[in-house]
Amino acid sequence: MTIRSAISKVCQQEDINFLLTNRIPRRLVTRFMGWFSQIEQPLVRELSIATWRLFSDLDLSEARKRRFLSMHDCFTRELKDGARPVENDSGQGSIGAIGGIKQKTIGARAAHVDAFLVPAGDNAREARRYAHGLRIIPVDTFPQALRALATLGRNP
Repeated sequence: MTIRSAISKVCQQEDINFLLTNRIPRRLVTRFMGWFSQIEQPLVRELSIATWRLFSDLDLSEARKRRFLSMHDCFTRELKDGARPVENDSGQGSIGAIGGIKQKTIGARAAHVDAFLVPAGDNAREARRYAHGLRIIPVDTFPQALRALATLGRNP
């Protein structure tokens, strides 16, 4: 049994999975990881990226550069040209429904964003229920979302 399969087996246990996803203070952990990931120290960087690889199929072959200053630098890496092409037969890039729209809308409102792009239909209707002044912009396609973003500064 490999280390990765052992970790996977442990994480698949419902009690442990519940504890990891519901009982840790997410906001605190998120803030800590945001800070920690930006530490530009070789040992921290190497251990962090090695741990990341242990828990996922991290593929750095598509990265434009081979060395990173920190885990954050690796996480936000530029990709080689054509590394992850977006393919869609219709050319429209359809946007489908998402889950957790209530929490996402409340989070967007708490972050004081100017507008929140959401999939049109049920998601947009639910987002409006929790918007309380937040501008909700329903979108059906990727080009429509890009147009909405391009005109945000011009439309109050």
